[in-house]
Formats: sequence, structure tokens, C-alpha cells
Amino acid sequence: MSAFRLHCAEFREPLARLVDSLPERMSGADHFEFFWMPGRHTAHTRILSRLHRLPDTYTRPASPFSRVLRRADDAVLRTSLTSGLGRLASVAPKTVPGLNKLESMSKSSRRYTDVSYRVFTAPRAVRFVSTEYAMPLENTAAAFRDLEALVDRKGYTLSFPVLVRCSPPEQGYLSPPADRYTGWISLRQYGKRPYEEFFRDAEQIFLEHGGRPHWGSIHTQTAETLKPMYPHWDDFLKVRSELDPNGLLLNDHTRSLLGV
Repeated sequence: MSAFRLHCAEFREPLARLVDSLPERMSGADHFEFFWMPGRHTAHTRILSRLHRLPDTYTRPASPFSRVLRRADDAVLRTSLTSGLGRLASVAPKTVPGLNKLESMSKSSRRYTDVSYRVFTAPRAVRFVSTEYAMPLENTAAAFRDLEALVDRKGYTLSFPVLVRCSPPEQGYLSPPADRYTGWISLRQYGKRPYEEFFRDAEQIFLEHGGRPHWGSIHTQTAETLKPMYPHWDDFLKVRSELDPNGLLLNDHTRSLLGV
């Protein structure tokens, strides 16, 4: 794919209104995502638009000076602060609601244009564990509401915002967005804080809404439960066997996941 530039608009908005319009918001943008800190009634929205859809006034790439300022904002307020608050929360769990409020307030509204790889990527110097599920786009809002209700009911806390994003269909046989427009919900927890029970309860919600796990994140699925999620499961195993008959590319983990 040829290089391209993106315009990024980040701002805060009421959570309830955002979730109510989620399918339309996701389908109406080139790239759309939002971040929600449990316990808050607002979300930080991020809309990325490819430049061919914008007026000429948005087509200027970021100047070196503005790029330095943005990277400093990313490094100090959106990485170092998150890391420090996560460490504090690990030794003083009762402070989490207040720390989350401070963390969410640190993300200010901003707009900028730059080369795509500079807009898509962000530093991730903080160690965390993560689970992420991909659901049919039309089920994403309901899954998020159920997750929000779970957090309220059981009082779960996270040191990172919940990330909700979308992606178009893909052709890969075992790609989580295979053959459907997809909404993703990602949960992340600071590495030294407990996460197992929350991730397990959230996973049940995602499965009830047709979710497929991200292959690189924490989940409890096996070949037996994964196979019904993918119409081309057997086709993939056939191709895998033909291309790698001796299992050179397999290990214990992938053998368990694929049932081979």
C-alpha cells in the first residue's frame, strides 16, 4: 500500500451518547476508536480521516516543531503519567478511582495531520496484560453496555482505559474480523495488578455477543471452542498441513489452539 497521511481529531464526549450512536460512528469514519476509563461518564474519542476526504486546509503535514510537541505530550501525559499512576495503584488499590479521574483528565483535545505510521503508532513503555475480542460491528454497543454493567456491579478497576475500535472485513481464514465488519473491545491492566477474574467475566460477555479472541492476547479458548467461530477452520488446517507437513512452524501453544 502506498504511504498516505492522516488527520487525527481527538476530543472528549459524553459516553452514553457515543455508545448510542456507535454503529453509525464506526461505519462513518476511516478509522474510529474511543477510550473509556471505568467509572467515568465521558470517553476520549479518536477519529482518523484519510486526506482525500478532507479539504485542502487539512493536507499540510505536521511541522517538525508541532511533531516534537505532540511526541512530548504522548511521552509525558499519555505514557509516563499512566505508568506512574499504575505503579501507585498497585500498592494503594483504594486510590484507583481518583487516579483514573486524574489520568482521564490528562488527555486534552487536539487535532493534527501527519504521515500515517506516525499517527497510528504510540509509545507503549508501560508493561501491561491485555485481552481483546472482536465482535460483529452491530453487537459491539450491546457488548460494551454489558461490560459497563459488569464493572458497576462488581466494582472492577483498571489502570488503563478500555479501548473500543473498529475494522473492516478481512479474508484470512482465521483472522478475527474475517468476513464481517468488526468492533473490538480491549481490556488492559497494569502488569502488577490482579486481572484474572475481570478478564474471565468480560470474556463471557464477549462470547455471548459473537466475539472472537485476538490471537495475541489473553483468552481461555481451545480448538474445540474456536472451531465454531470460523467457517473456514477446516480449510485453514488443510492449507497448514500442505504447507508445513512436518509441523516445523508449530509449538505446544499453537498445537493446543489448533487441535493438531
